[in-house]
Amino acid sequence: MEQYSLSAIEQEFHKTVVTSLDKTGSSGVTQWQELATLMANTVWKATNPNSKTVTEKQLLKSVENLGQTEGKTQEWVELMTDKFNKNKPFDPDLIKAIFWTLSDSLGRHAVKWLSGQEIAPSKTQKLDLPASFFGVGQTKYQIFDNTLKILSLIAEYKSILIGFDELDLPDSQRSKAGLARPQVVARLIKMIVDKLSLSKTSHGVVIVTVMMPDTWTQKVKSMPGGVPDRVSGTEKPILLQGINADAAVELIKLWLDEFYKSRKLVPPTPLYPFDEQKIRAIVAEGNSIRQMLRWCAEKFQATVSDEDKFDGKKPPKSAPKSPVEQAYQKELIALASSVDSWLDDQSKIASALQFGFKAIRGKIIKNVKVESIEAVEPKYKNKGYINFKVVGTENGTTVKIGVCVLQKSSGNSVGAALSRLIRYKTFDITRGCLVRSKEISPNAAKAQEYANELVSKLGGEWVSFEAENVKPILALFHVHQGRGDYQLTDKQIVDFAHQSRLLVDNYLIREILSAPSGQVPGNLEKE
Repeated sequence: MEQYSLSAIEQEFHKTVVTSLDKTGSSGVTQWQELATLMANTVWKATNPNSKTVTEKQLLKSVENLGQTEGKTQEWVELMTDKFNKNKPFDPDLIKAIFWTLSDSLGRHAVKWLSGQEIAPSKTQKLDLPASFFGVGQTKYQIFDNTLKILSLIAEYKSILIGFDELDLPDSQRSKAGLARPQVVARLIKMIVDKLSLSKTSHGVVIVTVMMPDTWTQKVKSMPGGVPDRVSGTEKPILLQGINADAAVELIKLWLDEFYKSRKLVPPTPLYPFDEQKIRAIVAEGNSIRQMLRWCAEKFQATVSDEDKFDGKKPPKSAPKSPVEQAYQKELIALASSVDSWLDDQSKIASALQFGFKAIRGKIIKNVKVESIEAVEPKYKNKGYINFKVVGTENGTTVKIGVCVLQKSSGNSVGAALSRLIRYKTFDITRGCLVRSKEISPNAAKAQEYANELVSKLGGEWVSFEAENVKPILALFHVHQGRGDYQLTDKQIVDFAHQSRLLVDNYLIREILSAPSGQVPGNLEKE
């Protein structure tokens, strides 16, 4: 499973940049808000060089107080955008959106807009922003151009490090131009280097690409058009040396130190509960650092018991019981801190659901035995709107459920998807299932008509959901995507899902398979 689309790498790169900036930074706020604070201080320093530097939380509090009157926040954002552009001319819509990330009520909508997602027209009106950050056509060139604008702006304040890893994983697909994963990434790097515009005061950008020597010599170095020069400036890559025993011991000490400090525990030795000689022996056997750390994770629970005490405090009562659970918990934590970046990502949610249904083939849930997951044909008519088809048997009768995850706000997009979901004969389905957490705009009359026909006349279903319903499936899906990195097999992941009943008991999966209620959900999010 690819972790990005090889034929839409520009859009995937943009999404990665925006998602990264939406994560909490060192100051306890998102990195978008950190950037907005740096920009605000630039404005004030330009007016008065002796003005005090305002911290992120001070600025957030100030904007929050303004937010008691929405009009005042809008006035402040407009004023700051104008003043900023007088000193550092940038795309005014980009600057405005970044200042809006400081708003408690509209900040999340600003981040969605920056990511290129659709937001309700009423929200773009309040933000005073165009319908889309990517422009009307949303071509890959417009998308990439806006990504470069963001990077250029950040570089005015901070040095940027961009890393590309896992280029050596097997390709399950090729780009439309027939390029493999490392070649697609190499071309992207060339585009960044060639087109990124940096000022004389910029802090610069460093691009680090990690790959095996054979990948470099056989796939990248031979690429035409100066690609190798951009990937490695000297055309002489830096060879990474395997970790030695001393470095391995120090690394584990560092990780354990962070672990114990976060739990206010004091271990008897910096390596507790591990033996230094055992760690050195593992490294001497030629194991990689990843294999060694995996060994540590597996042995931690067995070594540290609830009865062990040191300095009057017990070590943690629970640790991941298996490598899969450890990876799953890690992905859950990451998802919990970035809900707004994926809750409306209908493509990602659909892919996770498809993975989940494939993992429960043969299971009987809500009287439906899941037999297979199929693509929706004919593709030229579907155009990707119905994501997949769940085929099964219910009381001896074949059921074919067309699943459409639809989080977009545009009435045209919603109408186009629903117009397909109600065409049972065309797409060989016996039931249509709309997966959507939000209302359909009252102004989208045709979409409303289709939704009513689906639910009231055709025996279809509209399944609403919340983040907590999707998070477990998405976390397991991410573990599966990164199974090479986690050194897990498909069987291990599926076994974990079955043993934990993570999928068969999931609300969203059960609702999709359950008998339709014949009603529109009452817990829908307002647009």
